[in-house]
Amino acid sequence: LAGWIRVLDTGEPLVLDDFSHDNEILRDTRRYDIRVTRSTPTTLTLTWRDVTERSNLIRAIAESERTYRLLAENFNDVVLHVRDGAVVWASPSVDAVLGAADEHWVGRQIREIVPPEDAPTFDRRLATLAAGGTVKERIRVVSLDGVIRWIDLHAKPFRNDAGHRDGFTAAMRVIDDQVAAEEAIKRASRQKARDDARYRRSMNDAAVGMCLITTDGRLEDVNDAMGRIFDLD
Repeated sequence: LAGWIRVLDTGEPLVLDDFSHDNEILRDTRRYDIRVTRSTPTTLTLTWRDVTERSNLIRAIAESERTYRLLAENFNDVVLHVRDGAVVWASPSVDAVLGAADEHWVGRQIREIVPPEDAPTFDRRLATLAAGGTVKERIRVVSLDGVIRWIDLHAKPFRNDAGHRDGFTAAMRVIDDQVAAEEAIKRASRQKARDDARYRRSMNDAAVGMCLITTDGRLEDVNDAMGRIFDLD
C-alpha cells in the first residue's frame, strides 16, 4: 500500500516482478509481474501478468544448474571438453589430478598434459576422434609439477544442442594405484620365475643327492644324484 501511495505522490511507476500472491479463486500460490502507474492525480492504473510457469521454470533451471555444479565439484574423475586442440571446459576435479584449477587449463592446448615421448600415440588418438571414433585406452599424462600419472581415458566426439560435432569430451580416471599393484605382481612373478630357475639348476647340477619332502613325509622332488643313490628311475 505504501508503494501505491508513493506512485500517487511522485508519479513514478511501481514495478513488482515475480510477486507471490495466494490466489483465493485458484486456491494456489501464484507469481505475478505487477505494474502500477498514475493515470490521474487521484487514480492509479494496475496491470498484472501471471508468470507462475516462467518462475517455476527459472527455479527448476537454477536447481538443475546447482545440482550439476555440485556433481562436477564432487566428481573424482576429470572431464575435459576440447575444441580445436584447446581445453574449453574442465571439471573442478582437474586440480587434484593435474595440479592446477580448471581456470588454468581453459584455453590451453591439450598437448600440454601429454609426455613428449607419448606424442606420436596421442596424435593417433586425436585422429581417431576427429574421424568420429571413440578412444578407450590406458594412457599417461603429466601434471603441472611434472609428475607422470596413469589414467583410464574414455574420449568421444561431443555434440551440441543442434546435434553438430563440437570437439570431444575426455573422461579421465586416475589409476596410479592399480598400475602400481599390477607392476608389483609382474615383478613378483618375474622374481618367482628366477627363483624357480635357480632352484631347478641347483637341483639338477648338484653332485650330492637332494630332495624336496612334503610336510606329510612324501618325496615331492628329487634330483638325479638322489635317484642314483636310491636306484630310482
